[in-house]
Amino acid sequence: MKRRLSLLVLGQSNVANYGPEPRAAGPGAFTLYQGGLVPMHDPLPGAAGDGGSVWTRFAPKAVAAGICDEVVVVCAAQGGVGAGQWAPGGNLAPYLANVLAHVAHVGLGITYVVWHQGERDVEVSTPADRYLDNLNRVIASLRVAGMDAPVFVCGATYVDGAVSDAIRDAQRKIVAPERGIFEGPDTDLLGAAYRSDGVHLNGDGQDAFADMLVATFAAAAAPASA
Repeated sequence: MKRRLSLLVLGQSNVANYGPEPRAAGPGAFTLYQGGLVPMHDPLPGAAGDGGSVWTRFAPKAVAAGICDEVVVVCAAQGGVGAGQWAPGGNLAPYLANVLAHVAHVGLGITYVVWHQGERDVEVSTPADRYLDNLNRVIASLRVAGMDAPVFVCGATYVDGAVSDAIRDAQRKIVAPERGIFEGPDTDLLGAAYRSDGVHLNGDGQDAFADMLVATFAAAAAPASA
């Protein structure tokens, strides 16, 4: 039986289709479209943007690393959105509910949820405590909907050469393995050489992020040491 790694991706543009080089992922990589799995190619359906994504880079790397035989990515990420928009009462909450219902309807088991978002909240100066509350409410809504997969929260606050210590602190504070919430890759480590502008990752940045994701999920899948 093939080992499948299935990801549900939420957040904003750096995990959507805003990269410079659209591509196909190749064998063993799929996305969910209209009730079925289709070969993965950019732009991924369900996510904003019409360019390249990190996921068509990640999928072949994950298979080559031996952590899975095939990759499925359900990407719902949207450009320029704050955490509160995904939380109950936010304008993206109905969209998230529809995505979760679609995943459940087709019987796709999600291995991990990836949350990569924060830049918009930096730009609009969202207080850190409000950001943390919004993110807690997003994750609570996943659990209420029956999505019990581990959630990996990435470090994502890089805007115009600077990062936000306050939002980064909130992203770290929410990590709670007993609640199924874990630390994801820290893309704030990818500076100007990895960006096409003040926010978006370029091709090298997406490759570096993909490598970070492979390392994160390889570690997550490794058996605990005795």
